[in-house]
Amino acid sequence: HGFVISSSHKNVQVYPPFSLQPHKLTLAVGSVRQVKWEGGPHPQYGVKFSMSDSSIAVVTEIGLVRGVAVGVVKLRAAPQTQNKEASLTFLQDEVEVEVFNLTAVRIQAPLVWLTGVLEIKPRHVGVSVSPSHSFSVLVRARAPGRTSLKVCVQLQQIDTSNTSLSDHLTDEIQILVFEEMQLTAGSSESILMSPLSQYLLRTRKIKSVFTPLSLFSWLVTIDNEGVLKTGPDTGLAVLEVYAMDICGINQTLLISVSTAWFVRILTVSSVNSDSDRALPAFPLGWSIRIRALYYDNMGRQFQSHNIQTLVTANRDDLVQLIVDKDSRSFLVQTASPGLTVLRVQGDTTNPFLSDYTPLFVMPAIPEPTGCLRSGDVICFSSPITDQQGQRGRWDVSSSEILQMNSETGVAFAKNSGTVVVYYRLEGGQQTFKEVISHITLQFKTGCPLKLSRVEPGQYLEGRPPGKTRLLLEEVLVRPAGGAHPVLHHSVSSPPISCRRIIQVDAAHWWRLRRLPLLC
Repeated sequence: HGFVISSSHKNVQVYPPFSLQPHKLTLAVGSVRQVKWEGGPHPQYGVKFSMSDSSIAVVTEIGLVRGVAVGVVKLRAAPQTQNKEASLTFLQDEVEVEVFNLTAVRIQAPLVWLTGVLEIKPRHVGVSVSPSHSFSVLVRARAPGRTSLKVCVQLQQIDTSNTSLSDHLTDEIQILVFEEMQLTAGSSESILMSPLSQYLLRTRKIKSVFTPLSLFSWLVTIDNEGVLKTGPDTGLAVLEVYAMDICGINQTLLISVSTAWFVRILTVSSVNSDSDRALPAFPLGWSIRIRALYYDNMGRQFQSHNIQTLVTANRDDLVQLIVDKDSRSFLVQTASPGLTVLRVQGDTTNPFLSDYTPLFVMPAIPEPTGCLRSGDVICFSSPITDQQGQRGRWDVSSSEILQMNSETGVAFAKNSGTVVVYYRLEGGQQTFKEVISHITLQFKTGCPLKLSRVEPGQYLEGRPPGKTRLLLEEVLVRPAGGAHPVLHHSVSSPPISCRRIIQVDAAHWWRLRRLPLLC
């Protein structure tokens, strides 16, 4: 007595109930479906399946059920576990299996209004079904019109006791594809307007009828021409649009009347270049079209408003402003290089309804190297192209001073003076550069000049001294780093191609000690 005798520990497992999925199985004759199970003790050494009547349906060891004949049977499954002594079977579940004959097939075509749902990739990536075994298909509308969709099902096994059954089942539906009714301007779902404004409604359909609900007549009105007018109040209104076509489409538009909270400047014009880097500024002489866009407190853009927009610049000498008739878009003409700040203001009493943007203007035609003098040949270039990547044409304000090749940009300075070089693109855009041609350096003498061969290092001297003047009309002397020296009689008329030449320092031209003069 007084001794405690303890037994060895015994493992106890608590597990969820064992069940089959689905709880009721319905399949056609000849079709196969998988039965799954969940719960039960672990580890499991297998699940044993059995069918109450194998003449109606049969099941495999892994739970694949195939219908054989019309009828209802019971499918029973029991998990099997094993201990050290023997294999135990103490749980089971059963489901009802109904086998039927296919007598018809129908196509269900629900309309999906959500966009992007059908494009979601499934979890089982790489799993595909052959077209002959697919039971669903994705149809995409490509163009307006009528078409039909037909399905044909061939039964591999049917109940031969029923002679009225066919081994081919078909179904067909008609599909009508129509063009969605869109407004010519603005969104097709809602329109945002300011109080006391008007908006012209037009659709892409041949004939449309706009009918406002009488409940919102105090907020918006519409006439027979489709002009929508708002009153002094703010709020929401509903407008019904009917399209008179074969589809008979009706659409609902939501009219929002609100006040403007902020304005934004939008630059419509663009500049294209042939280089990979963007231009640092707008070209000189470029025409820039800007628009003033108004938004409400939710960030939605107004389709119509009655706000008188004012645009100003801090430098009137650099740009010229031209206002369009609708007072919503403006044309900025660049006149001089420099930095200009544009301001767009919607209400003079509300400083918050304003927007500012810097406008930097630079010449798009590089400055000629050195000092340009009459007799020089120079190549003008510009990186600007049109939207298609095509280059423009060259022109000058005076062909008496500068003779220009319009295709290549090669120019020949004929006389001294100031000339404007233009570079014009298709569409009316242009840029320009003012170029000055200086007078050629000349020495005159009373007798004709003849040059003889001299050795390097000699200096140029004139004879006889005193009243004698040296005449050098055929030699053009240029400073170091400038354009190359040329002779008047050696320069041909354009077109001339620009090629790489050797730069000559002016000092080498004057290092001549003696030059015999024969008068």
